[in-house]
Amino acid sequence: MFSLHPKTEFDIDSLARRWLELGPPFRPSADEIALFDLALRSLPKDSPVLVIGDSPELRDLTAKYNLPTVVAADNLSNILAMRQLRRQSGGHPEKMWVVDWRQMRSDKEKFVIALVDFSLNSLTDWEDYGLVLGNIYKLLQPGGKLAVRIGLFSPQPARLPAEIIGDMLALPQHKFSWWWELVLHSQASIYDKDSFQLDLGRFFRYQLPRLYQQGLITDEHWQAVSGYHFYNMMTVPSESEWEEMARMMFDIELKKTASDYIAGDQVPFFILKKKGRG
Repeated sequence: MFSLHPKTEFDIDSLARRWLELGPPFRPSADEIALFDLALRSLPKDSPVLVIGDSPELRDLTAKYNLPTVVAADNLSNILAMRQLRRQSGGHPEKMWVVDWRQMRSDKEKFVIALVDFSLNSLTDWEDYGLVLGNIYKLLQPGGKLAVRIGLFSPQPARLPAEIIGDMLALPQHKFSWWWELVLHSQASIYDKDSFQLDLGRFFRYQLPRLYQQGLITDEHWQAVSGYHFYNMMTVPSESEWEEMARMMFDIELKKTASDYIAGDQVPFFILKKKGRG
C-alpha cells in the first residue's frame, strides 16, 4: 500500500480513509478493474485465487465470482482495513497470509490464478521482483495464470511542471496521474536507472520545493500538490526489463492499458501464463 504521509501508525479506520483518498494509478481505475474481471470470469467454479496485496477492488472481484481467495500481504492492519471497503462477500471465507512476499511459499495451497495490482512497484529492490515472481510461479498450478498491473518507466515528458499542474487543477479527478507525470519530469534527480528505484520521498522533500523556489510553479500550484507526501521508494523497471524477466517463467497472453485516466498507458495490465509443469 502506498502511504500519503510521513511514517505514522494509523488505526484501521484511518488506513481505510487513506485508501479512499488515492486515485489511479495508485488504485485501479474502472478500466483496470474490468481487465481483472476479464481474467476471472471464465475460471472454473471454486478456482482458488491468490491476491498479492490488500486491494479491496480485487477482493470484491473474487467474491463476485464466489472464488476461494487467499490474501497475502505483510501488514495485518492493512488487510483488515481494506476488508472494510469491500462491497461484496462471497460464499468462501477469505484466508489471510501475513507474509513477506519474498518468503511466500506453501506445500498445500496451489492456485489457478494470482492477482497483483501495482503491488510489485512497492518492492524496493529489482532483485526482489525475481524472488516474488518465482514464489508466485511455484504457488500456481500447471498452466496457472498471473494477472498483474505494473507501473513501468517512461521517457521524461516534455511539458513543464506548470503545464502539468495546470491540468491537475482543471481535471482534479486525475490529480494522481498528474503527480505521476510530475515525478517523471524530475526523474533525472530521483530515478536510478541501474536499480530502477524511484524515490518519491526525495521528489516531495526536495524536488517539488525546488520547482516552487525557481518560480516554475505558482502559489496556486504549490497548494494543489504540497498537501500529500509520499515517503515510499518505488522500483519501476523499464518495459523491456520487466517483460524479459516475466518471459523467463511465463508466456505473455495479454497486454492492455486503461484509457480512462491520463497515465493509464504507463501502467500496463498483463495476463501471464505459467510455463512448464513445475
